[in-house]
Amino acid sequence: MNEKDRLKKLEMIRNSIAQVEAEDQATLETRSNEAMTTWQDGYGQDYVPADLASQILLTQRDRKSLFSLLPSAYTMPDATRTIPVEGADNTWYATSETANVVGTDVTTSKAGTDDLVLTAKKYSTSVYLSGELDEDSIVSIRPLLVNKFGASYTKLVDQAILLGDVVTAGTGNINSDDGAPTAGTYYLHQDGLIKKARTNSKTSDLGTLDLADIRTMRAQMGVKGLEPSDLVLVVDASTYFKLLGLAQVETAEKFGVSATVVNGTLQFIDGIQVLPLSYLGLTEADGKVSTTPWNNTKGRMVLIHKPSFVHGFKRQLQIVTEYLPRTDQYCLTAHLRYALNVVGTDSVSYGYNATV
Repeated sequence: MNEKDRLKKLEMIRNSIAQVEAEDQATLETRSNEAMTTWQDGYGQDYVPADLASQILLTQRDRKSLFSLLPSAYTMPDATRTIPVEGADNTWYATSETANVVGTDVTTSKAGTDDLVLTAKKYSTSVYLSGELDEDSIVSIRPLLVNKFGASYTKLVDQAILLGDVVTAGTGNINSDDGAPTAGTYYLHQDGLIKKARTNSKTSDLGTLDLADIRTMRAQMGVKGLEPSDLVLVVDASTYFKLLGLAQVETAEKFGVSATVVNGTLQFIDGIQVLPLSYLGLTEADGKVSTTPWNNTKGRMVLIHKPSFVHGFKRQLQIVTEYLPRTDQYCLTAHLRYALNVVGTDSVSYGYNATV
């Protein structure tokens, strides 16, 4: 290779390097105040002053999650998994003894088959923090954030199970009835149990709450509502407190040692486990959440047939911590891929418009 060709090749290499560096620079975060830092009140500053104790007061979370009470999740080998489901029974006929040499065959029938499809949807979160905050914080902030990701992940899955609704229009979404949901909101990925109950007309206008309302919801589920141990009743906090005061469960002469006046809690009603969840908030009278908070004054409850709930993970929760030396920042990112569905149209009932 002569000197001219060598210089030409060297110039090409330099140009390639410059292009790569320019592309790398273009991919860097340039948005203002997106990273947690030592000086932002509410986003890092609180963990920096040396006069604070090094123990964090953690947020009160729900005692149990709905996810923990449901059947085990499938491990999905593919993004979409088809699960065989038992279909209709074969048909039985009235027959009699055959007297002829060549008898009449029994009328034949077929045993039905069906299937259920799980389609994994991706959920993600990402947090940036400065190198200074990592150094100056009085707590180990990166492990703290990892733990926070894990705790909020459980809440995310619960919310996806209950509140999912794919409607993006200006009205109609159960979580944003009078305004279009924000693009990318977690609940837009797949329909959850409340939406499925409404789609299948398994709903009940509760009004003045009473034990009879729960039995009406059980009756809507037909045979799936017969066995209390197969059911879980999910309620918002206000409805839970209303249930505590029902005449059937409040006093010891009617509810024994489990009476709410004795222990202040209600673990079962009508033999069904009761699960209050903080994020299942109040709604308007139609059972949907208004974007105007003071319009949401009514309680609600969701009755679920646990054996009919099917879910799976294509990817379990994965958390990655990355150091970005060019900006002296850390980036913590988490992803999961999750799918849910129910067997049949009678697996969940939704009660709304409860006076609380």
